[in-house]
Amino acid sequence: MHKSVDNYSPPWYHIIMSKCVKCSDIFNKKRLELGYNTCLGCGDLNAAAEIVRKSHSVAPAFNKGPYTYVYSKNQAKSIGR
Repeated sequence: MHKSVDNYSPPWYHIIMSKCVKCSDIFNKKRLELGYNTCLGCGDLNAAAEIVRKSHSVAPAFNKGPYTYVYSKNQAKSIGR
């Protein structure tokens, strides 16, 4: 049976490419091996959202001290003491 041109992909295609879990776009399999399951575009959106979220989670560590990232409720209760 003859394959249609639209559905054709080379035999090596699935070995070196992966599909993004958010947008179903194709990205390099090496990125998947690094632990990312999204394409670069979706990854950039996730990173920007995480930067905004973390920017609201900073507080001075002590009087006249530098700002530090607050990562838990327990740390938030004890910070600045």
